[in-house]
Amino acid sequence: MPSIGFLRKLDQDDLEEIVKKEGLKSIPKNYDKDDIIKFLEGTLTTEKVKKYREMYFEKETERDIHIHEKIKEIGIQNSSVGLERTRLDRNATVIGVFRAKPTKLVIELIAKYVREDMPTARGFEFYNELGDKTLRMLYDIFVERLPDVSGASFEFLCADFLVDKWSEIERVERDYYFPKIGKIDIVGFDNRDLPVVIAECKDTKVSYDKIDKWIHNSIEMTKEYGEQLKKTKWDDIQILQSYFFTSRGFSQGVVDRVKKNRDIEDESYVVNKSVLKSRRLEFVPYMYDVRDGKFYQEF
Repeated sequence: MPSIGFLRKLDQDDLEEIVKKEGLKSIPKNYDKDDIIKFLEGTLTTEKVKKYREMYFEKETERDIHIHEKIKEIGIQNSSVGLERTRLDRNATVIGVFRAKPTKLVIELIAKYVREDMPTARGFEFYNELGDKTLRMLYDIFVERLPDVSGASFEFLCADFLVDKWSEIERVERDYYFPKIGKIDIVGFDNRDLPVVIAECKDTKVSYDKIDKWIHNSIEMTKEYGEQLKKTKWDDIQILQSYFFTSRGFSQGVVDRVKKNRDIEDESYVVNKSVLKSRRLEFVPYMYDVRDGKFYQEF
């Protein structure tokens, strides 16, 4: 049987495109990514696997090689007025973003941020039709790993990590405001439109106040939505997943502060202030240090 592991790196749109090329005119509505891959596993020959792998990942023509050399040649230039970038060839930028494979939900979020429309095409043409601002920002975030003063790029990078990790996320929002809680940097909603994943993303030094606020907001979100999350099917997210991302690392004091917090105990129980009786965890906390696009879990 040919190796089809590369199919799992493709998004739903790319997989559906391959399926239609293989003769399945309509895809059942209840088909998810695993169902499509299973169908292709029983359909694709060794030659077709090689063809699609080259089409989506490994094909490097003389043009591609020329583009890669051009990217290296142009590079990034610093000036006295700040970071100035020479305009890259659009084709090189498209190829770079295509190979980085940011999630479609985050691409949509970035397009909304820069006020450009999302393309309707699929496969490689989808990336080719992206607006200039969207494409440029995607390239800066997912290929060059460039920071920005506003911190927006860091938030988009973290949002992509969450969407990729949690398949239950159907919609992702940035700087989302909850009336009883306030603004949350990143919020992932499921197919019931319930907030199932939240995140604080700080491209600055992490203080005790920021950690305390994150835990407080997580508890308040649980009070507001916890019961609704529990009343779900077994395969839905039933407990709020709460993340804190930083690009500056966590001091040992900050990590210890989380571990010793009276609202978090042994990662599996919650203690309410002076009440000694423990109950099941109402939210799951995570702390990640993000360096050069890589995510390192600290808690």
